[in-house]
Amino acid sequence: MRQCMDAENLHRRLKKILGQVQAIDRMIDEDVPCEDVLAQINAAKSALHGCGRVVLELPFFVPLSEPSHFSSTLL
Repeated sequence: MRQCMDAENLHRRLKKILGQVQAIDRMIDEDVPCEDVLAQINAAKSALHGCGRVVLELPFFVPLSEPSHFSSTLL
C-alpha cells in the first residue's frame, strides 16, 4: 500500500491536522466563540479532504501492468 502513495507528504499533512484538532480541543476548554471553533473545524476538515486527494491521485500513476491493486477501489 505504501508504494502507491506519497507517505511522506501524507505524514506531514496529518501532523498538521493533528495540531489543528488539538488546537480546536483547547479552544473548547478556553470558551472560544462557537463560530471560531466551527471555522477551525472546517479548516481541519478541508485539510483532511486534501489528504484524501493525495491518496486518490497517486494510484493513477501506477503502471497498467499492475491494475489488480486498484481495480476494486477505482470502480
